Amino acid sequence: MSGFTDRLADFIAAPPAATAGQRDAALAALEDTFAVALAGWHDPVVTALRHLHGHGPMQLLDGQPVESAEHAALLHATAGHALDYDDVHLASTTHPSVVIAPALVAAASLAELQVRSR
Repeated sequence: MSGFTDRLADFIAAPPAATAGQRDAALAALEDTFAVALAGWHDPVVTALRHLHGHGPMQLLDGQPVESAEHAALLHATAGHALDYDDVHLASTTHPSVVIAPALVAAASLAELQVRSR
């Protein structure tokens, strides 16, 4: 397993340059993911989750504060799944964007907050 782990670490540390087509596909997936999350934003399960998590430094899609990056990722991913219009990566038959994008955006937002607080 260390061979895979080493290759994965190398890929993360020095990813290959993306082509214009790959960048366009990634941007389209990100836009689609958050459009679907906005569409599901008022679904009862998302509304219930929003009421469970207190106010804090993180910001949600609707501008409301939430207590942590983890809660922001959970809410955005739940909203993206609420109407079940998330993307499908045909080669793996998975729905990666609606899980990955909210976590990445939450991590980036947290990093930005940490830089601002210095």
